[in-house]
Amino acid sequence: MTNHTPGPWRMTLDDFGDYTIQPQHEELAIAAVVNGEMRRMGGVSGEHEANAHVIVAAPDLLKAAKRALVTLKAQGESVRPGNVLGALDAAIQKAEGRHG
Repeated sequence: MTNHTPGPWRMTLDDFGDYTIQPQHEELAIAAVVNGEMRRMGGVSGEHEANAHVIVAAPDLLKAAKRALVTLKAQGESVRPGNVLGALDAAIQKAEGRHG
């Protein structure tokens, strides 16, 4: 897998209630949270906004998860299915496209 677009990312809200996710200092969109149902009703869904926030935080969360995994492994913790390091490792692999 190739590297993802580096963070930080930002989100903008358009007149239709859709969120566009972009690198902090670029205009090219890398993702969108489309709020189709709310378009007809003229409002913004809290769930759609929350989803946009999670996407914007993704690069920071991935970086923090990698640092935590390295730190905890250096302290002698082991990666096993079902423990917190196993969960961190699985989440990192998923984010990097290495795990289905």
